Amino acid sequence: MKRDPAIVVLSLAILLLLAAATTAALPAHRLSETWKAEAAATVREQWLSQGDRHPHSAAHFGVIAFRSQEGTALLEPGVSAVVGQVVPLVTHERAFPRYPAAADRSSAVRYAPASPSWLGLTLLPFVIIVAGHRAITGERESGNLGLLVATGVSPRILVGGKALALAAVAILLGLARAAIDAAAVIGADATPPWARLAGLEAVHLAYLLVWVCLVVGTSARVRTSQTALMLLLGLWMVNTVVVPRVASSVGRLVVQEPSLSEFRAAIQRDITYLPDGRAWVESWSGRLVQDTLERFGVTRIEDLPVGYAGIMLKSSDAHYEEVFDRHFAALDRLHRRQATWHHLVSLTGPIVSAGALGQAFAGTDLVHTQQFANDAEAYRREIVHRTNDVIEHASSGTGWDLKVGQAFWQTLPPFTPQPPSWEALWAAHRLSVAVLAAWLMFGVLWCGAAASRVRP
Repeated sequence: MKRDPAIVVLSLAILLLLAAATTAALPAHRLSETWKAEAAATVREQWLSQGDRHPHSAAHFGVIAFRSQEGTALLEPGVSAVVGQVVPLVTHERAFPRYPAAADRSSAVRYAPASPSWLGLTLLPFVIIVAGHRAITGERESGNLGLLVATGVSPRILVGGKALALAAVAILLGLARAAIDAAAVIGADATPPWARLAGLEAVHLAYLLVWVCLVVGTSARVRTSQTALMLLLGLWMVNTVVVPRVASSVGRLVVQEPSLSEFRAAIQRDITYLPDGRAWVESWSGRLVQDTLERFGVTRIEDLPVGYAGIMLKSSDAHYEEVFDRHFAALDRLHRRQATWHHLVSLTGPIVSAGALGQAFAGTDLVHTQQFANDAEAYRREIVHRTNDVIEHASSGTGWDLKVGQAFWQTLPPFTPQPPSWEALWAAHRLSVAVLAAWLMFGVLWCGAAASRVRP
């Protein structure tokens, strides 16, 4: 294979293309992370320097949560490219992440994933096909197969040797690609996430080994190299073009989710009305006032030793949060069911499961996105709870005359989101692992069973 100029030139050309794509993605990633860091610092300074004001007014003023990403995100943007990286945090509202990167791109780029990771999953198997489609058929066409079998060489050993040789090519390509990726991640991160990068490269290598087995097994089963090439290119096209689009559509067709306007309308309806149709405010407000006055033994809100506004806001926010939790949990279940169908379709082609696992290791999959959104919501609730609590305990009467200053603003720590645990990632992606492992096992069995078809 080393003496075949077509294989050498094709390999170098694709590696140069991957290097160019990775190099092109690096400045945009670094600029995005710099902007988010500067914006987060500005928002934090605005929060600390807002002066004396009522705590609930500050909760409405709110803060903004920004999602920082590690260097592996430039290799595989995943769902992060189409899901926002910014969440405004204000009282009485749980917001979705906003301002996705895809919104700033043309429609031609938006719907044609061309990340370095996706290009590798797409193009490197093409090198394996070109290098290995003649593994057995070439020996048959040249007349060498009869001589090899006549010497007593076992067909299984012959096929296994061809597979090992092609696997060596796959490993060399994988190492070259890993070196390109590592250089980019080092340029993007002061502390590169080596564990994530190693996992990403391991997934890509396993995907290439699946193709090694499929290519050698197919070459052993057909009569001519031309037939082997046509069959393998057809499989490559279906796996690369058809399967990902079908997989992305099946989940949404089988498990339909509400539109954004329907989702928000349902939340607003459950906030406004009780299950029996009564207005929530009418059944809640009067009862809360009466219970509070009885608890403190006074007859007027103005005589309360605590700030009634804080009590009232705590109670209303608890109602809002219960509604938010219920609706967002139902939406999360819908997304997980869609993901299950998405991965089941990957049984028809391994690229879907390999891409999903690559996103998981890169930190750009749905699990990481949901973790950021959940952390942002938890931080929003901390702001709301702290401001409501200080209204209740640092004032009296109605509680609307209270003003606090920088000493209170500083008690709120900066927003520090946490990545999901490996256990959560495993729970979300074990089906992808099983599908990719099944394809690898199928490839090995396909290659081994093809040895019985080797005849001079």
